[in-house]
Amino acid sequence: MVFALYRGLGAGRLARVHALVRRLVGVETLGATTVICADKTGTLTLGTIEVASLWCAPGVDERELLQAALLASEPRPYDPLEQAIVRAAALRGVDATRVHAGVLVRDHPFDPRTRSLTHVWRTDEGLSAHAKGALEGIVSLGKTDPDLVSSAAAANAALARDGMRVLAVASGPARADGDRACDENGLRLVGLVAFTDPVRPGVDASIAECRDAGVRVVMITGDHPLTAAAVAERVGLTRPHVATGDDIDAADDATLRRLVASADVFARARPEQKHRLVRALRDLGHVVAMTGDGTNDAPALREADIGIAMGRRGTEVARSAATLVLLDDDFSTIVAAVRDGRRIFDNLRRAFSYLIAFHSPLLISAVVVPIAGAPLLLLPIHLVWLELILHPTVALVFEADPGDADLMRRPPRGRATGLLARSQLATLVARGLTLTLGVLAVYLVALGQMGEDAARGLAIATLVIGQLLLVFVERADRRSLWRVGVAGNRVILPIVALTAGSLVLALALPPLAALLHVEGPTMLGWLVAAAVAGAATLWGEIPKLLRR
Repeated sequence: MVFALYRGLGAGRLARVHALVRRLVGVETLGATTVICADKTGTLTLGTIEVASLWCAPGVDERELLQAALLASEPRPYDPLEQAIVRAAALRGVDATRVHAGVLVRDHPFDPRTRSLTHVWRTDEGLSAHAKGALEGIVSLGKTDPDLVSSAAAANAALARDGMRVLAVASGPARADGDRACDENGLRLVGLVAFTDPVRPGVDASIAECRDAGVRVVMITGDHPLTAAAVAERVGLTRPHVATGDDIDAADDATLRRLVASADVFARARPEQKHRLVRALRDLGHVVAMTGDGTNDAPALREADIGIAMGRRGTEVARSAATLVLLDDDFSTIVAAVRDGRRIFDNLRRAFSYLIAFHSPLLISAVVVPIAGAPLLLLPIHLVWLELILHPTVALVFEADPGDADLMRRPPRGRATGLLARSQLATLVARGLTLTLGVLAVYLVALGQMGEDAARGLAIATLVIGQLLLVFVERADRRSLWRVGVAGNRVILPIVALTAGSLVLALALPPLAALLHVEGPTMLGWLVAAAVAGAATLWGEIPKLLRR
């Protein structure tokens, strides 16, 4: 119940920061993430793409280049690059509607081998083919002069080093009865169109936060390696090695594992290659979060421990395959989700620690007291009352705790880490035993000096005070109790006050005391109960003070 509740409340908090959780298991898994594989465009960058520069082949002007780029685009474009081409053409007096006035005869789709696509149009001037894509693919088609290829490659490299995404555009004649090979055989390079996409503000700080938290960020893009390297440097990914999609294709599984261990940037990568990257990272023991927006990204999103789809530009297939949907497509939202996942895990661990420590006196006293031949310490009505105290505390107090100050300065906990380590469990058992011994000692000693109801009242006072102290002890965790305040937790003081108030009323009001078969302690009795409860629960602070 606690596990499901914390996940559900965590999903609600993430929704408020524009991260929609589609599978609750992902809320807690986020905190264990060791690698985030992020798309460049729209995630690390703003996705506001505009044409920044044009490079024209000899004898070609900018208007002709843009006309060719428009004919290589859809008449009603939905791709951000094609929309940017339309806007750039309009600024230079080229009307896209007029350019597309002809008939689209053949539409050859994107070819992953050449990373290009081709359209064949019929106009008043006859049939012509127009292609756009990666320069190395475009120049492998048709009949571009080698000197022009060399000049274009130099221009392409210069633009890419400035962090621009570059498309090559080619045009040529076509035949009515031609196939794709025939249509592309006559293509000749007419120029390059370079696009700028600003880096998101604050993404460098988010990546630095990931680095401090021991989380690697791997950038995956279809852009030129020089473009990828320039953007990676701007966002703080400083590893010099940039791998490419060709490197992925050429690598066997063992080589790929070595490659993903050394490279933080993958350029000219195709969507289907993401699946191999995720599997290689998981084979190395990483907990992987993978972003994606296209239909072809779905296998990688499913393979990842945390699939993250883009809410604004993602396809329905990608969103359906994902664990988390970013409603703002912002990388910093992923970092916030990782931070909250860590906070949820910490609070879950503390809540479970309290559950164990809370129940130890109840279980042990139920066995020990009858064996000692004494009257029962806890009657059924007491157990009901104590459970009514327990549930608000576990469900509200621990869940409302803010994250530790060093939450994102610790290494990830790892895939196999459970809620409680053996050393933590041993400490909890010891703490529960000492509180149990204190309560039993008070009860058994008091039985020899006063009546059964008075002894039970004193023991229950010791038990409840000890449980209240346990709340603060478990919240402190590894930190010193005296350094953990209640700031940031709006429910702890009301819950503690209600618990303490219920104890005072139960022992002080005669009708309630009679119903519970207890008598209220004297002032000395309250002091004894507080002293025993404090000694039984606060002994763990001594090693912390000694370490400090």
